[in-house]
Amino acid sequence: MRGLAALLLALGALRPAAGSGVEVLKGVRIRVPEAVRAGDTAKLACDYDLEDSPLYTIKWYRSDEEFYRYVPKESPATKVFPKPGINVDINLSNAREVTLWGLKRNQDSYMSSVASAMCWA
Repeated sequence: MRGLAALLLALGALRPAAGSGVEVLKGVRIRVPEAVRAGDTAKLACDYDLEDSPLYTIKWYRSDEEFYRYVPKESPATKVFPKPGINVDINLSNAREVTLWGLKRNQDSYMSSVASAMCWA
């Protein structure tokens, strides 16, 4: 399945005002398989360094539509937003990675956003 490699990272989606003293998160990196066969599973991973700030939320999107959210202060911490063609294995998904199963052949783009209590990326 091509398209997973066409991953977009929402770095700086919300930029702090100049002189606000808030910095964008550093060390944000996305890891995805280069290709996946239709019907297989794929793990999308987002590595980040919060620099001692608490994690506020991790969100995953396909074509600008949110399909997965992790908020550690909520119960349950994980939430899946049903979308046609996206099957999230909630037992294998967490703050750092999302596992998708039963993938279909397409050219979609996926992206992730990371936010700490102090800054957004």
